[in-house]
Amino acid sequence: MVAYVIRRCLALVFVVFVISVITFVIMYSVPGGPFEERQMPLQGAQRENILRKYGMTGSIFERYIAYVSNALRGDFGYSFFSPTERVQDLIARVWGPTLILGGITIAISLPLGVWLGILAAKHKGSPLDLIVNTFATSMTVIPGFVIAVALILTFSARIRLLPSGGWGGPEHLVLPVIAYALGPTATLIRYVRGLTLDELGLDYVRTARAKGLAEHLIIPRHVFKNLMIPLVTVFGPTIPLILTGSVFIETTFRIPGLGQYLVSSSVNRDYPMVMALTLIMAVIWGITLLVTDILYVKLDPRVEL
Repeated sequence: MVAYVIRRCLALVFVVFVISVITFVIMYSVPGGPFEERQMPLQGAQRENILRKYGMTGSIFERYIAYVSNALRGDFGYSFFSPTERVQDLIARVWGPTLILGGITIAISLPLGVWLGILAAKHKGSPLDLIVNTFATSMTVIPGFVIAVALILTFSARIRLLPSGGWGGPEHLVLPVIAYALGPTATLIRYVRGLTLDELGLDYVRTARAKGLAEHLIIPRHVFKNLMIPLVTVFGPTIPLILTGSVFIETTFRIPGLGQYLVSSSVNRDYPMVMALTLIMAVIWGITLLVTDILYVKLDPRVEL
């Protein structure tokens, strides 16, 4: 296990290196930029000082070496559009709302999706199953931003119960969390329902019933542990997506989170921000996949790494 984790960490370092090279080369190879003369008509020493501050002097190879050298020391430079603030400080500030929103979304959607999926499977063909299935199918096909707009029109514009956007108090979290959590919850319901139905038809369940085990104990004692690996496979990759922000949700509810910055940085060609956000996401994805693999072993000792 330890050797495997070390190999995966080394592989992650290599992947992050490759991603950094590709991202850096693509960014600086595209013609134009935020400091081209048409957008920023500066001359002489003033222009030279600005380019030097943002590490845009020298060849692309020299710029990359300087960037990596600074990044390894924890310095990702200054944002082009927030010149007084270092990139790492800016990300730390805007990531807070995204982590809070994403963390609550995961805490709600994971248990709720599993519970409703198992409940629907246990009552297959009943009105409850039909309601849960209809809900899950609807929430899967309806885009998140449509749900977000519908929630704002209902609870903010019509009922005037909750704010339509902003950030600060708990009341600002209610609608974004609902809009954000419905998609993952619906996906989990459909997945868990199908898996549970498959498991309930297997021999070991029939054996448990033949031995007289009460029906309400079969799923928690026997079926649930067999659902864990598929659940980890499905929900594991969703976690980094949730924790790095939803552009639609954050834009619709005016949440100053990471998702908004990722898009605006790409559009405005804020190179230091784009590089830092790309590397952070690569690391989060790598760590998530590593944790997922380790969980496989913990959940099923037959799995070998």
